[in-house]
Amino acid sequence: MVSIFILGSVYAPEYLSLESLGRYKGQIFELYNTQTIAFILLFTLAYVLSTAFALPTGAALTLAGGFFMGTIAASISVVIGATIGATILFIAAKTTLGEPLQKKVGKYAPKFKASMEDNAFEYLLFLRFVPIFPFFAVNILPSLFNISLRTFFTSTFIGIIPGTTIYCYIGSTLSTLNTPGDIISVKMLIAFGLLGALALIPPLLKKRKKTHA
Repeated sequence: MVSIFILGSVYAPEYLSLESLGRYKGQIFELYNTQTIAFILLFTLAYVLSTAFALPTGAALTLAGGFFMGTIAASISVVIGATIGATILFIAAKTTLGEPLQKKVGKYAPKFKASMEDNAFEYLLFLRFVPIFPFFAVNILPSLFNISLRTFFTSTFIGIIPGTTIYCYIGSTLSTLNTPGDIISVKMLIAFGLLGALALIPPLLKKRKKTHA
């Protein structure tokens, strides 16, 4: 059952949903408890592949990771897997494979140009911290500019930690839900409140920048 993460991520992402994982949750929990290290490594590999192939399974995998592994283990696994996968996609976009990938996200390029050239690390960190654009787009777009691999890797690793931790926490609370009404709990309200706080960061920073200009 652990292989469902890898096979589902690459070959059938439409079946990698919380609903489908829920059908096997007993077996998956047992595997995690008995083969914890192998489970975490395979889950991380699944996240690497999902991100590298730009599949729309990131949210489901993150919530599932929190559900089965808890906030801390899932957050570490997702951050490592997503960073490695994003770096692979970034490198691919910089090579001969990059042209079709760059065409896919070219419409976003004008919005990135000035900020990327002036302060690449800070801007990439900001985009990771507050996901304004699709994750796969932020993995590919830097390849259009003179962004170093080190800058890309570091900003990705640091920037995705807050959002990942919150989503994994939300996933971990799903195992305690018995009825739809349980969603409205103190823990869930705190988690969604933190997500809302992240969304407030862009306008606050913009306002501060204007004030000091």
